Amino acid sequence: LSKSIENAIVGPGGIMNQHRKKMQLEWKENTRKYPNPIGTTGRRPEEDEFQETVDDVSLKLKLDSLADGAILDAGSSNGYLMKRLAPRAKIITGIDFCHEPLIQGKELYPEMMFAQGEITQLPFSDQMFDRIISYSLFHYLPSHEIVFKATAELFRILAPGGRLMIGDLLSQDHRHLIPKDDQERWSSKERAYMHQIQNWTFVSLEKMCDLLKQLGAQSVEVLSQVRQKRVNQYRFDIVADKKVSQ
Repeated sequence: LSKSIENAIVGPGGIMNQHRKKMQLEWKENTRKYPNPIGTTGRRPEEDEFQETVDDVSLKLKLDSLADGAILDAGSSNGYLMKRLAPRAKIITGIDFCHEPLIQGKELYPEMMFAQGEITQLPFSDQMFDRIISYSLFHYLPSHEIVFKATAELFRILAPGGRLMIGDLLSQDHRHLIPKDDQERWSSKERAYMHQIQNWTFVSLEKMCDLLKQLGAQSVEVLSQVRQKRVNQYRFDIVADKKVSQ
């Protein structure tokens, strides 16, 4: 019975694999539907709101203090966010599980490096990147187990003294603060699968912080976002610094 349950969840035709395929197909469609690079960043915000987010994330990642280092955007889509974050960085790599936005990114930003892969099995060596960001991705992952695996994998490739930011996390302890009209709108079956709230993963910020400390983080912070109040009441960023001698 336990093996049957396992196959139903993680097998080739299991719930998690079906979830992944649906997400991948819809991100592919998103790339086609919104040729403007900002269109594949998720919520397609207005320019002033997006710039506010760029400034906030840049400050939290301490990009100004990174004179010459390697940066990874995990869940990069077409690389638009990272290009705005670090326009002068020498080594920027984006990785995503969906092929189409990566093709778009290579055309838009030939100076960047792109790779296709899974966030739980990244094709990079240990301690390879000085800064890592994964922004507005984790709530699309299918389970808490995958969230924790992804967190450990990102920390594995973070260099000693480096900084990891997992941004736009949906907090399960603050879920009740989502405005009622938003909950109703996002619950509609008429919305795309990836934009239905019942298909999102809400995480325990406390458990995320505990995991990062167990992995060897020197410091971990949960930070508020600068965006409008109806969003930042339940969406948070976590930043973790890796010990210099790991």
